[in-house]
Amino acid sequence: MLFRILQGVSLGGEAGTAIVFIQEHSPPERRAFYTSFVGSGWAIGPFLAVLTLYINTIILGPEAVEAWGWRVPFFVGTALVVIGIIMRLYVLETPIFRQIKTRGEVVKNPIVISFRKVWKQMLIVFTLYGVQGIVYYTASITTWATLWLTVAKIPLATAAIAFAIMNLISMVAMWIAGYAMDIYGRRPFIRWGYLFFAISIIPFYSLFFVTKDVFILAIATALPLITSYLTYLSIAISLAEWIPSNVRVAGYSIPYQLGVGILGGLTPFLTALLLAVTGSILWAISYVSIAALIASLIGWLLYPETKGIDITKTLKI
Repeated sequence: MLFRILQGVSLGGEAGTAIVFIQEHSPPERRAFYTSFVGSGWAIGPFLAVLTLYINTIILGPEAVEAWGWRVPFFVGTALVVIGIIMRLYVLETPIFRQIKTRGEVVKNPIVISFRKVWKQMLIVFTLYGVQGIVYYTASITTWATLWLTVAKIPLATAAIAFAIMNLISMVAMWIAGYAMDIYGRRPFIRWGYLFFAISIIPFYSLFFVTKDVFILAIATALPLITSYLTYLSIAISLAEWIPSNVRVAGYSIPYQLGVGILGGLTPFLTALLLAVTGSILWAISYVSIAALIASLIGWLLYPETKGIDITKTLKI
């Protein structure tokens, strides 16, 4: 449990910083497209994880995987740690940060300043990322563990192949969406993406109690899953652009991790609990639909368009 918590803290520290790092190296007219390669890691990671699980299951067998073999992919993943350490030895600070440092505008206590000066933006970051955590975990982890394996009782190997393909499609969809966001803006994906998720999630997931056809269930899973990735990409790009550059990492990453951790992290547990208590997918998923609707309303009423915004601007202290 301790190692899992440390793993979560490490991932949390990486995610927001990686997005800011790429954005501050990107030309303004291609900022969303370049950032989409960072966002697609959300799909590439599960794709590789599911592929590893599938290969592991084929080699060891389902019983061995459940007993002890599930640990093997964790050891395989240590190769990425070595790659990450090597990369960090050669990474320089972003051009924007170097400009801020040259002008003497680096903030000594960015966390305190962020809570004092950009708390409204941080509140929206917390809310949108909290909803995004709920949406993503529902579309991926809850769907996998609860609906595919428990409700529909799809064989593990079959489910692994289906989710690997869906995540591969999602990865490509994020690159395409990033290209489109540089043309049409970020806000349409927030408005319509969350609205589509809110409307479609209950009808799609109800199919798991009607049919066992893997192709139909894959379609019912893939559309919300891809939508969850695209909404994530849209807020990841635009929220980081919205925060002033000299408090960007603190003002963006802290509410990002709190939102995903507190609101999103409880989603698989709450969904499984509600399903067990009520026996109804309608009640188990209804709060997810409401959360997505709230995010859509924020996109319509409160959220600015950040396409073309000058991300070099600093907060004057």
